[in-house]
Amino acid sequence: MLLMGASTGAAMSCLVVFLTIAVLAIAWLSGHFTAMRAIEKGRSSRAWFAWGALLFPLFPLPWVILTLLPTK
Repeated sequence: MLLMGASTGAAMSCLVVFLTIAVLAIAWLSGHFTAMRAIEKGRSSRAWFAWGALLFPLFPLPWVILTLLPTK
């Protein structure tokens, strides 16, 4: 058990919160790296941050799209 003496529901809630924080951190990092790549290509960093964060399970996809787009 994660928490000694705690109920199973409390331990699962703790695990869900921990996993949610980890997923949000990974999504933020993915959005950040995509936005930095967008700046290099002359694109909007805010828009590409959102796309990178939303599509983080498909992490290389936003980078491939940015690579195929011409620079502004």
